[in-house]
Amino acid sequence: MTETEKIQQLTKVRKGVATAIVCPPPISPEDMRSLQEVSAAYRARMAALEAERATIPQSSTAELVVESLERVQVRKCVDCGEQFEAVGLTAYCDPCGIRVDAESALPPVKNLDSSWPKLHAGKLRELHGPALRMGEKLSSRMFGNRVCVLAGDRGRGKTQIATFIAYSRICKGHDSGIYCRAWDMVRLCSGYDKEAIKSLQAFQRVPFLCIDEAHRIDPKHIHVLESVIDARYANRRPLMVIGNWLTEKGMLDGENVSGQHLHGLGPTIMDRINEHTANRTGGVVWCRWESYRVCGNGKDMPRQ
Repeated sequence: MTETEKIQQLTKVRKGVATAIVCPPPISPEDMRSLQEVSAAYRARMAALEAERATIPQSSTAELVVESLERVQVRKCVDCGEQFEAVGLTAYCDPCGIRVDAESALPPVKNLDSSWPKLHAGKLRELHGPALRMGEKLSSRMFGNRVCVLAGDRGRGKTQIATFIAYSRICKGHDSGIYCRAWDMVRLCSGYDKEAIKSLQAFQRVPFLCIDEAHRIDPKHIHVLESVIDARYANRRPLMVIGNWLTEKGMLDGENVSGQHLHGLGPTIMDRINEHTANRTGGVVWCRWESYRVCGNGKDMPRQ
C-alpha cells in the first residue's frame, strides 16, 4: 500500500468535514531502554525512602503538639511587648498576667447612656486616688432629693467621678441618667417653642442628671438652670453640677481663673445648695487635690 492509500484509509469524511487521524511515530528501541532505566531507578529510590522511613519512630500529630507545648520558648507579651520565657501558649508576661487576671475578676462594665463621654466611660477601672475615694463616697448618696456640686480646678477628675456615680447607679439596678454640658442645655431649652419646652421637661424629669461646665452659663441664661433645679427638687430627683470654681465667692458671683472668667451660679441657686447642705442632702464638694493630667496620681492638697 502506497503512502497516499494509507492517508486515504486513515481519513474519515463526516458531513463534508475531513478529519485526519495522525498516528504518533513509533518509539525506537534505544528510547524504550532509556525509559525502562529511568523507571527502574525511580522505583529503587522510592523503595529506599520507604525503608528509611520505616526505621524512624512515628509520632502522632497530637504527640507533636504536646511536645511543642512542653518546651520552654521565648515569647513576646501581647500587652507590654517585653520578651519572656514561658511554657505552652502563654501570651502575657507575669506582671501583665496578674493585672489581666485581676481585671477579668471584676464585674463587666454595663452600658451607660450614650450621652456620657466615651473617654470617661472607658476609664472607669483606671480611676484611683482621691477621685476614686470621693466617687465611692458619693455613689451611695446620689438618690432621691439630692443636689451635689463638684467644684475645683481643671484636671481633678470631676467628670470621671460623675461617670463613676452613673455606673454605680446601674450596678444597683437604677437608670444611669444623662450627662450634658451646661451650654448645650441652655441652647436646647432657650425659647418658648414646643421643642424648647419639651427639652426643658426632659432635663427636669430624667432619673439622674449631670450638668458639666456650669461656670460657662451666662447670667442672662441662668434662669434655665434655676428652672431645672427647682423642678428636680420638687420631684425629688438627684442632680449633680460640675464647675471649675476655686472659691465660694467665685461660685456665687464669678471669678477669674488662669485668665478665664468663670460665671457664678447666682444667689437663687446658691440658696438652694445651702439648703441641701443644711439638710445633709447635698452641698458643695471641693476637689482640692493635684491634677491627674499633670502628675497622674491625684495627691491630696492642703485645704485652702
